[in-house]
Amino acid sequence: MVRPLSNPRLASGPAEGWLDAFRRDFQRRVMELLSFQFASLPTSLGLSLVGHTKGGLKDQAAQASLTTAQLHQHLLPHDLKRMEAYSRNMVDYHLIVDLLPALARLYFGGKLGPNVKLSQVQAAVLLAQGLQHKTVGTLEKEMGLPSAQLLAMFNKSMRKLYKHLQASVEGEVEAEAAPRLRSALEREASERESMTPLESMAKELKEGGKNMEKKLNEKQQKLLESLDLNKYAVTGTDERWGKALPKDGSTPSTVVSVGNVRAVKSAGDAEAEASAVFCGATDKGKKKGGKKRMRALAGKGKKQKARSKGSKKTKKKR
Repeated sequence: MVRPLSNPRLASGPAEGWLDAFRRDFQRRVMELLSFQFASLPTSLGLSLVGHTKGGLKDQAAQASLTTAQLHQHLLPHDLKRMEAYSRNMVDYHLIVDLLPALARLYFGGKLGPNVKLSQVQAAVLLAQGLQHKTVGTLEKEMGLPSAQLLAMFNKSMRKLYKHLQASVEGEVEAEAAPRLRSALEREASERESMTPLESMAKELKEGGKNMEKKLNEKQQKLLESLDLNKYAVTGTDERWGKALPKDGSTPSTVVSVGNVRAVKSAGDAEAEASAVFCGATDKGKKKGGKKRMRALAGKGKKQKARSKGSKKTKKKR
């Protein structure tokens, strides 16, 4: 055990803290030699040499955590993905064996900060595999623990290390993005204050309804214009309707029908008279008489047409 002594009589004594610097340099060299001459040392002795106790490393509280740039000098983002997969039991531990030397140097070198603390068994497994390159079988014989228990402790230590490393990376990214996010929110708030308020939803819906109603009316008007509505027109002249309807202005007790009258020529008048039918008669004799009159009028119309055609032919010959 080496302890510093203070002697006021000495004119030029060593500076304060020289022993701590000496110890850190010794532990750094021991960590490097654990892979060579000290690889056969017991794991418990190796923990004592690097300064790990039940409470953790001695200088762990005084060390600051690594930044993302410093961490990427030892571990790449893809390496963190492999650690995440192993911590979630998605891959075997052989996939991250190559990361153990770097992780052991970071932990036992006190570069992970005071937030990461491993138990004695977890630290022993990390030191034996990461620095001394011992196998699980060798640790099983040396520590007297089954391999399943050793691998379980190893998995727990990897989870702790991965959570700490991922949290430090995410915290640094969040710290870098916070000012930009804050400025973006402030800019958005200022834009909201400068914006003119939109019209009310009720007014917008009312205007939209008017526009849709106008378009619908235009479509209906175009549809009506494209249809031939003359066949739905009420036919007959006022004189004929006056004859068909009662004189006293009362509602007729029977259905009244007036034929389509086309006053073009005399022949057309005859045909119109022939097509004019007055319904409402209940007597069969009246119905027969009406039919006879219709036939007679139709015959007269045909004769008049024939005469008009003959007169046109004689005029052409002349």
